[in-house]
Amino acid sequence: LGSNLEAVKQANTVGMMFVGVLSSLWATLFISRELPMVQREVSEGVSTTAIFATLNIYNTAIDLLIRSVVFTLPVLYITGYNQTFADFLLIAFGTAWSCSGLGMIMPCVTNPRSAVVLSVAITFLFGAVLNGVKPTVKELQDASNPLLYWMILPSYNRWATEALTIQEEAANTDYSFAEKLELNSFGYDPSNWLTAVLFLYLSGILLRLICFFFFYKKALE
Repeated sequence: LGSNLEAVKQANTVGMMFVGVLSSLWATLFISRELPMVQREVSEGVSTTAIFATLNIYNTAIDLLIRSVVFTLPVLYITGYNQTFADFLLIAFGTAWSCSGLGMIMPCVTNPRSAVVLSVAITFLFGAVLNGVKPTVKELQDASNPLLYWMILPSYNRWATEALTIQEEAANTDYSFAEKLELNSFGYDPSNWLTAVLFLYLSGILLRLICFFFFYKKALE
């Protein structure tokens, strides 16, 4: 992607939106498919907590990890990124982990068809609209009305895009002072990298805790 950090940011945004929407959708379909079995097993005395934990382990190890790896390999090759495979995978997997937590909630609170629509719509909203790309995070911070800035804070793509862009700026030896200024013009700060990673992984845990509440109720129906 040459030395244009704007192009890097745009590529990161599109890529993480793809990972996020797909992960959320698949989690919705996965839980929707398993719920009848869950209700049957719970009625026979099987622990709801054990079933929920098993489904999460399966979804994480088989679906999320494989999708993240399969996505990361060609993207790094096509884009010519300088950051390492592990660095990119850390963010891609975190994005998948966070968004799948949202996708798991939907079948537990509504019917399967509506769950699919809501899962895709909400993930797309935070991935394509409320992502701090256009307008940038800095423009939102400097705006007279801070509402939109606060609205992008819970966006997985706001944090995923920032983390990946920061990583690429740090890894590319061709980048100079101009790219550091460009990074600053986005409102991105290298000190936010840890915040971004923590947000992706902790939000995934929080969403699963919320999901368990509704999953438990659904299992008893």
